[in-house]
Amino acid sequence: MLLLSIAISALAIGLISLTLIMALKNKHTSDAGDLHQKLKECAEQIHILRSEAAELRTGLLSIGKRVLEVEQQNQDLIQQQSAQKYDDPDAKIY
Repeated sequence: MLLLSIAISALAIGLISLTLIMALKNKHTSDAGDLHQKLKECAEQIHILRSEAAELRTGLLSIGKRVLEVEQQNQDLIQQQSAQKYDDPDAKIY
């Protein structure tokens, strides 16, 4: 009788343990799925941010080229103004 009680108790403990293990496994699987989804969202966000950074880089290069052009035009105008200072006003026919 005592042996039967011990066997039933061991079986009950085994079933409880198995239930807890299955519950933990399900929670782990759920957590892993959530983490996988978050990782996927982060990867998508990184892709978007990289695209935006590339667009910004392209825009900055374009702006840089335009600034260089404007600076060159400015230097040309400064040179033209300097040259006009030395022109003889009486030599021009209006």
